[in-house]
This record gives sequence, structure tokens and C-alpha cells, in this order.
Amino acid sequence: MVASEIQETNLIASGTSRQEAANLLIPSIDRLVREQQWQKKDIDGIVVGSGPGSFTGIRTSIVTARALAQALLVPLLPVSLLQCYFAQLEGEAVVVLQAAVGFYFVAHSLDSDPESTTSHFYFNEQELKDFLLSHPHAFHYGNAEAVAALQKAGVNLLSLPQLENVAVAQGLIGVKQLQNKLADCDDSAIRSILYEQFSYEKVVPTYLRNPSVTVKKVTA
Repeated sequence: MVASEIQETNLIASGTSRQEAANLLIPSIDRLVREQQWQKKDIDGIVVGSGPGSFTGIRTSIVTARALAQALLVPLLPVSLLQCYFAQLEGEAVVVLQAAVGFYFVAHSLDSDPESTTSHFYFNEQELKDFLLSHPHAFHYGNAEAVAALQKAGVNLLSLPQLENVAVAQGLIGVKQLQNKLADCDDSAIRSILYEQFSYEKVVPTYLRNPSVTVKKVTA
């Protein structure tokens, strides 16, 4: 698959409950493969969104992608939402995304290359303020929710560029990573080398925070 072939495909309708979406995931992938008339040999790799986001949603997608990559013996490339934003920015930058009320997903990168080393954090408001002050030379960006919330606290962030489709952006980044590795591989060993370098065993969610536990009282 090449980057120009990546396009939006909605497998599961928006508004579907989390449990229903999880149940529909594998059947929906199977339907897509049959509609595209793909064979197992046609699948060169899998790209999966690694977060941050819903604990249950990210966990479900990672587990599913790992199982498919293991079964098909293909490379698995995790791409975070934060990487998608950095790909649209230039120079050193800090990206801030609203998480739970009063908390933020934060990432810092020295350049716009999605493959470059990026530091990830989960901060409360004061920790975030201190972090931004310690990186005065970086551009500070936030999504709409973070910009609005932090403006009230006297913190001004630049607005992040709009992502038209996160899945497509993640797919493009993943394909680029594969293409970069392909250029360095001998044709006879490409599949085994890529499978080892992008092993499903290395893919973990970008949670950035510990899962929360909600205790509810059940009435008889």
C-alpha cells in the first residue's frame, strides 16, 4: 500500500456505544478486507492509533492490531495523536491536549519529524505552567479545549492546526515510516526485517496516565 491510496473509511457508525463498537471491530475489518478483495499477502503492514484517548478504546484497538499483526506476520506501527500534530508544526514545540478536567496530555519535540524523540507527560494545571516556563524557546500549542481552559488561568497557547481526519493522518505517518525503512532493506529480507523492527510485541498504548476506576452503587 502506498500513501496515495490511504483514504477515509468509516467502518463503525459514529454514536455507537463503546461496547458495541468493540464487538463490531473484527467483523467490520473482515468486511472491509472482503470489499477491497484483499488477500493476506496484500497486507504489508498495519498502522494503529496508540492514543492518548479513551482507556478502553485505545486498549481495544491495540490488542486487536497486535493480534492481527501476529497472525499475518506483518509489521505493526503505532502512531499517536500527538505525532499527527507535530507533523504539521515546525521547529521545537510543546503540544497540549485537554484530558480530564484540570489535567492535560502534553508532548515536547525538538522538531516536526514524527519519528523524532518526543517526551510525553500528563500534567495538572500548575505542573503544565511550570513546564511551559521551563521551555521558553518552544512554540506552545493547544487544542481548542486546552486553549479555552488555560486562557482563564492566564496561559496563552497557539491554536493547533485542524486535523481533517486523524486515521488518515496516522496512516500517512505509518506508511512514511515503512517507506523510510524499505529504502535501507535488501529486497530478499524486507519482510522479515520490517516484522522484527516493527514487532507487535513492542506496541503499547500511549495512555500517559493511569486508568481510572469508578465505583458505582448498585441497587437491587
